[in-house]
Amino acid sequence: MPAILLAVALVIVAAVLWTKVRIADNRTAEANTQLTQARTENNLMTGRLDMANNKLASIQKELDVNKASNVQLVASADEAKATAAQMQAQLNEATSNYSQLKTQLEETTVKLTALQEQASEAQALTAKLQSERDQAMADTASYQKQIDSAKEQLASMQTKLQSAQTALAEQQKAVAKKKK
Repeated sequence: MPAILLAVALVIVAAVLWTKVRIADNRTAEANTQLTQARTENNLMTGRLDMANNKLASIQKELDVNKASNVQLVASADEAKATAAQMQAQLNEATSNYSQLKTQLEETTVKLTALQEQASEAQALTAKLQSERDQAMADTASYQKQIDSAKEQLASMQTKLQSAQTALAEQQKAVAKKKK
């Protein structure tokens, strides 16, 4: 009996051990399944992490490009500010020049008005002088006629004077001959 008991005890121990081994196998299988799922999830997470890293690298590149663009925009803005300041200075200078030119134009307009008045006076004086010149020309023509007439009369008188002198000289010769 003790051997039966020992055999029964061994069978019970073997059955318990067998159950424990089966339970351990089941747990190992579950652990392996869970490990496989964990590895699958890990692979998925690794893939997602790689995708996230790629997106992060892409975003970092965009950020770097944006930083470079921002630097360029700041430089462009500074340049635009400098250009605006320069244009404002030019506008101020142009405004000053405009004011000076406007003053000069007003002064020139006053001078032009004075010159126009002088020109009108000069035209009136010219018309008067032209009239006087025309009158003087007419008078000159009249005087020339009178001079020509006087020359003719003078020539006639000189001829008469020479005739009279010749006649007088002949009379004086004749008187002198009579006295001798």
